[in-house]
Amino acid sequence: MQSSLIRSGNTLRIDTPVPLAARLFGVPFLLFGLWMLKILAGSISDVMHGLGGVGEMLPGQLLLIVLAASFLIPGVALTMARRHVLIDRAGNRIDDVKTFLFVRRASSTALDRYARVRVAQRIKTQKARRNTLTYDIELIAKGKGGLLLLGLADSAEPALQLGTQIAQELGLEFEDHSGSDPRFDDV
Repeated sequence: MQSSLIRSGNTLRIDTPVPLAARLFGVPFLLFGLWMLKILAGSISDVMHGLGGVGEMLPGQLLLIVLAASFLIPGVALTMARRHVLIDRAGNRIDDVKTFLFVRRASSTALDRYARVRVAQRIKTQKARRNTLTYDIELIAKGKGGLLLLGLADSAEPALQLGTQIAQELGLEFEDHSGSDPRFDDV
């Protein structure tokens, strides 16, 4: 899992892959919703072939439509999720865009609000006293303004390369926290 940087004029686009676990979490929702649609199709087929009356089948069909939608929508959204960050250097703007199929959420902040780019080591999972680490590429705000996650990497080398590349493109200071203890790392 590695973020990628794409340059286009004064705009930088950082695509961050959605973790496989998040996509897999949506698969049961998707499959259950499809199963509900299959049952709905069978129910409609029964009515059309005279095996059931419309009056007695309609309440169940309406319930099946609601159930199918309530599972299909989150299932499709989770399995088809996308995230990217657009940095417009000329417009002094950063857009953090999350897309869940048809739903698009974007938040904008000013680029000059940020002072530095940091690569930080994070604990991904703790299993049997063995940590799996991930590396976050973050924009750190001036003062105590917080941070913005730009990208992810599974190892330190690509994270450091991407972090220094972004820092150079934006003319910001670069910090390497890839070897620090992730439990005590603060903004």
